[in-house]
Amino acid sequence: MRLIGCCEEENALMLVTEGQFELLLDSAENQLWELCQTGPEYVANGNLSDLLHDDKLPIPLIWILRIAIECAEALAYMHSHMYTQVIHGDVKPGNILLDSNFHARLSDFGISRLANTDKTLHTKNVIGSIGYMDPLFALDGRLTVTYDVYSFGVVLLELIARKKATTVVDNVNIVYAFTSALARGSGGVRGLFDAEIASKDNMKVVEGIAKIAGECLTMEREKRPEMIDVVERLRVLRQKASRQDQASQRSGLFSWVRKNKPAPPASANIPANILPSVSDDGFSSLMYRGKIYGVGTKVVIIKRFRLRGDRWNTDAEEFYNEIQMMSKHRQCPHLVPLLGYCTEKDKMILVYDYMDRGSLFAHLGTQKPPLTWKRRIEICIAAARGLC
Repeated sequence: MRLIGCCEEENALMLVTEGQFELLLDSAENQLWELCQTGPEYVANGNLSDLLHDDKLPIPLIWILRIAIECAEALAYMHSHMYTQVIHGDVKPGNILLDSNFHARLSDFGISRLANTDKTLHTKNVIGSIGYMDPLFALDGRLTVTYDVYSFGVVLLELIARKKATTVVDNVNIVYAFTSALARGSGGVRGLFDAEIASKDNMKVVEGIAKIAGECLTMEREKRPEMIDVVERLRVLRQKASRQDQASQRSGLFSWVRKNKPAPPASANIPANILPSVSDDGFSSLMYRGKIYGVGTKVVIIKRFRLRGDRWNTDAEEFYNEIQMMSKHRQCPHLVPLLGYCTEKDKMILVYDYMDRGSLFAHLGTQKPPLTWKRRIEICIAAARGLC
């Protein structure tokens, strides 16, 4: 979270950060009052705790890895790339804010510390939050960057288990249950994984995250990994998950639709040699504007195909052809993204990302504000790149 400014006036101490407002009352009272404003950029989707434990909606594994990597990158910068190390001291899902695109931002540095020359602090004051505090700190009062590493390990566990750090499993805390099961082998922890992400295809990646979490949670400080190394290992897992996701869609979903096309109704009486067509002549599809309520609310375009009796095969072929074509080129930023599809009985639906400014045609020769020459050239370039 970027600091925009500050104010010190009489007894009011203020910090202004993007998407967040903090107010420190009379220092004698030593009370921090924090107001998190749901600004348009950084906290549009609340914090990670809300996403994990309140929404109860599926979270893709690739999102989990991205959030973990972005948090790890922030800690790696604080621990290794600053002239003086910074210990955050309170890493937890509630302090990881999510912007409108669900990118993570680490916030709340109210109890953070600058490490001294030997990179170790000693304090008798308890810092952190229950469930995320390093147990070793409670024993000797030593505060090092490994404190943050332990807390991050708990966050990783929450990401893959989708259970709060204070959850009790078999009469013990989930962190202890996790580390004990991990010591018996990777197979022992699978029962703690969130069923939504722990599929057969994803298991190796999830187990990889669990292994990193276990190393962060070890009770030997010197054996905990540095956050720089954690970042690199998580990036490798993200690449693996991305490849698996793409392979699954190519060999699974989109080959499945070809093999499982519903047979045309007997009354259609369509000749077998009819050629495929991709035109919308005769209104073979209808377009709707809609919303998907999942992790946040997303506005989408719904394209519904109408299977007409005299052109049933042609309409169905167009539907499956569009899925195959768009799935092959879904990485191109200049094509409207296909988000998903639905086939149920004779209903065939495609879901696309919503383009809020409509089509280019709607902006030419109308009463809308004219397009500048610069904007027209940009449109031409983007369209050409899409065709390229």
